[in-house]
Amino acid sequence: MMKRTTILLALFALSLHGMAQVRFLDIYQNGKITRSLATTDVDSINVSGDGTSRMVNFFQGSNLINSYRASTVDSIKVYRPELEPLVYMGIVAFNQELYEKPIGVLSLSSVNSYKSFVSEQSMKDGTLLYYGVDDILDMLTSYDFETKLKKVYLVTFTDGLDQGSLMMNWDYSSSKEYLAAVSRRIRNTRVQNLPITAYSLGLRGSDVTDYAMFQNNLKQLASSDDKAFEVNSMSDVRTRLREIASTINSSTSTTSTTNTQTLRMKIPGVGNGTRICFTFDGNDPTSSSIYIEGTFNLQDRTLTNIVYRGISGVTTGTTVQGIQDGIFVTFTFNFVLHQAISGSEIVPTKNIREYYKGPTATSWQRNSEFTPANNAQTDTKTTVTVKRSGAAVFLLLDCSSSLSSQFSDMKSYANEFIQYIADNTVSNTVSAPDNVKAELDFVDDAFQINVRWNAVKYASSYNVYRSYSSSGTFTKVAEGVKTASWTDDSPLSGYNYYKVEAVGYGLTSPRSSASNGVNCVLSAPINVTAALDDETLHVNVTWDAVKYAQSYNVYRSSSSSGTYEKVAEGVKTSSWSDESPLSGFNYYKVEAVGYGLTSPRSSAVGAFKPFSKDMGETFLVNGVSFNMIKVSGGTFLMGKSADGNDVTPVHNVTLSDYYIGETEVTQELWQAVMGSNPSYFYGNKMPVQQVNWNDCQTFIQKLNQLTGKKFRLPTEAEWEFAAKGGTKSKDYTYSGSDAIDDVAWYGDVTGRTHEVATKAPNELGIYDMSGNVWEWCRDWYDSYSSSPQTNPTGPSSGSFRVYRGGCWYGNASYCRTAFRSDNFPTFSNKYIGLRLAQ
Repeated sequence: MMKRTTILLALFALSLHGMAQVRFLDIYQNGKITRSLATTDVDSINVSGDGTSRMVNFFQGSNLINSYRASTVDSIKVYRPELEPLVYMGIVAFNQELYEKPIGVLSLSSVNSYKSFVSEQSMKDGTLLYYGVDDILDMLTSYDFETKLKKVYLVTFTDGLDQGSLMMNWDYSSSKEYLAAVSRRIRNTRVQNLPITAYSLGLRGSDVTDYAMFQNNLKQLASSDDKAFEVNSMSDVRTRLREIASTINSSTSTTSTTNTQTLRMKIPGVGNGTRICFTFDGNDPTSSSIYIEGTFNLQDRTLTNIVYRGISGVTTGTTVQGIQDGIFVTFTFNFVLHQAISGSEIVPTKNIREYYKGPTATSWQRNSEFTPANNAQTDTKTTVTVKRSGAAVFLLLDCSSSLSSQFSDMKSYANEFIQYIADNTVSNTVSAPDNVKAELDFVDDAFQINVRWNAVKYASSYNVYRSYSSSGTFTKVAEGVKTASWTDDSPLSGYNYYKVEAVGYGLTSPRSSASNGVNCVLSAPINVTAALDDETLHVNVTWDAVKYAQSYNVYRSSSSSGTYEKVAEGVKTSSWSDESPLSGFNYYKVEAVGYGLTSPRSSAVGAFKPFSKDMGETFLVNGVSFNMIKVSGGTFLMGKSADGNDVTPVHNVTLSDYYIGETEVTQELWQAVMGSNPSYFYGNKMPVQQVNWNDCQTFIQKLNQLTGKKFRLPTEAEWEFAAKGGTKSKDYTYSGSDAIDDVAWYGDVTGRTHEVATKAPNELGIYDMSGNVWEWCRDWYDSYSSSPQTNPTGPSSGSFRVYRGGCWYGNASYCRTAFRSDNFPTFSNKYIGLRLAQ
């Protein structure tokens, strides 16, 4: 065993290279092929190891691609796949121009492209009949047929005489001279050393004034006089085309006996009187040209009043007895023939379908459970062996306007002819490549993606398609690839998906499934930080270096969700200093650039360059400090028309200088003053909650006793002026920003309060005036007046006190700087705290 394997390997070493066509190494075990490898994928084979651990190894270059335990390998054989001969077809349509459908393999999978070409033709004046024949002969003699041919056919249809070919070929001085030359070409041309069998069909149209010349035309365009046919109607054209198709099919197949068939169809039982139809061409009953139809009788399981179309050997109107098997009934139709062409072809069953229509129904319904593989059987009364030989068939079709209303019939009958030929072709296929894989590589300072797949039998080359998405549009990026691998030297920046199709013997496989997506991008920079230098007020931005990055670009915005503008380009290190940051919020994103690729941008990071604060004051109470910010007086518009009825009318308010707390009163400050903590959520740096308006007055009274100062709650006007940024206001929707997430804790329905000053401050350096906790104000609640006011303190009495600012629980609308809310002075909950004023 081991010795035989070694000898085989020595033989392969001599035969793997230099093969003109793809061959396969079939690896056998116990008489069965366990794996096939294309010779294009294998450069060498060796045996390694000793004893039971000896291995047979297959290499491509220096890469080990497969390895098998030698004890599992019986033999390795070279296999060169060969297809049965194929039928090739080409079409030329002519009037004052030529229209070509190039030579290709005609099969059931390609037939629609030929028929579509015919259907798309239109009529024009003029004719280039002789020029069209020349064109066909040029195509036939220049085409490299990949399989052996047995016959070559040219079928010409014309309705008159040539009027224009001389204008296209000035080598001849008369139409007779050109016709004679064309005739000689037809008779002398050889394709694979085969003569051309040429048929000519002539419909004597209105433009025929010289009958003798018309008849001479037909004879000269045929390979012999018996293949020249004058036809008097389009019905005659159809008959002749069927006869020619039958001859072509017969010449490319040999049978040992006459083709008579037995068809068996197994269906589930249906209601009495249901009309059943079996079609054999993939169409529904209204458009099928070959079917069996009958009425189901539930009592005796028969099919009655049977109608046959396109099938001979049976009598219409007869009854077929069904055989019941459980809920199923099998009908057998004996001695059937496909009469569509000559009565000698077998009925096709690859596309059989079953339809049914109830006694009162008006339309057919397809039985989706009926499949040819499981429910239709065909056999013949005698054993029939069909062998196919290759053929080349060319159609030359007259599309001149003299055909008039008969033009559509001509196209229809030409398409019938094409379909008949296709129905009798060998169903050769090339499989779609499988196991398509893509891998990113970096070679010679450039990214590339290596795509590999399993070699396909019968494939002579491959085409590769690429898309940015597995479900997107795939564009061809490589054609005629000779091996089962390809390198994409210019991949897309981002995701790259690939599909591969195999090409061989004139056939093209379906495309493979999409490969794994390869993300050909530089990674986005991570661990980006931004920190303010307190001395220089520069913002230093740093990040982790990115592999393959040659430089970096930095982007900045005043909001984390705002528009980012590029502020630095071509940065060579993984850090950069913003020497002119914005006054206030600065958010940064970084992208890497290298070798023609640009990474996604990093996540946003922020830093805050303080606005210039007015002088404030810091106080210390029982070891706890807090800051008060000076708010310079000024005039502003209080309220906002877009924020609701109770914040209008918008009116002018003028305020004198005052101080307001930099943060909400914290729990540690409340504890230092009151000796207790009423909060629901605990945390020294969190705002105090669950305090009512009266509790706040008690707290302020004790605070004033401890400090000797005159702290108080801010008036509603003072609160709103400070929240809007005072004289430095940028008219933000929220206190300090239009992007609420930058400045406010809000909308956290399952959470809690947060430590103060953990979001960004507003223009005055004041924190949390939007969100975290509502804040009591000094005023009784009342509607606004439109009159200008100076240092307003609200009404002298009322039922409800005002609180402002929104909270951690509420939605964003409550956090707008103009929004108002109110409640009884005795009301308290975990959403309400306070801020001091002075």
